[in-house]
Amino acid sequence: MSRGKPEIVAPDRYNQSRMVIEQTKVRMTTRTYTATGSCATQFSVCDSTAGVMTMTLPKVSLAGAGILYGVFRLAGAANVTVAVAAGDANVGASSLVLTANGDFLTFVADGNVTWCSIGGRIGGLAI
Repeated sequence: MSRGKPEIVAPDRYNQSRMVIEQTKVRMTTRTYTATGSCATQFSVCDSTAGVMTMTLPKVSLAGAGILYGVFRLAGAANVTVAVAAGDANVGASSLVLTANGDFLTFVADGNVTWCSIGGRIGGLAI
C-alpha cells in the first residue's frame, strides 16, 4: 500500500458467501425423486401439479455429517412426502408430508444413519 492511498480489500464475508453459493445445489422437480450425491447444501423445489410426489433424501452415509437438505413445496394440490432412504432414519418419523404450498422442511445429516429435522412449516404451521 502506498502512502496516502487507501488499499481496497473485498470484505471476507463476500468470499465466504461465494463459497457457500458454489457448494449449493438447487433442483426443481415435478415428479417423484430420490436425491443422490453430496454437496454442502441441497434444496429440492417440488411442484406437485401432476400428482402426489415422494422426495427421498440421499443416504446419510453418502451425504456426510453436517450436510443440509431442504425440501420446499412450490405449487400443486397433491401432497409431497419427504422420506428417508432405506436403512436411514429421521428423528421422529420415517416420512413427513408437505400438505400446503409454501410448506418446507430442513434437515441436517448426522454422518451415520440419521437425518434430523431442524425446522420448517407443515400445513402452514411452523415446526
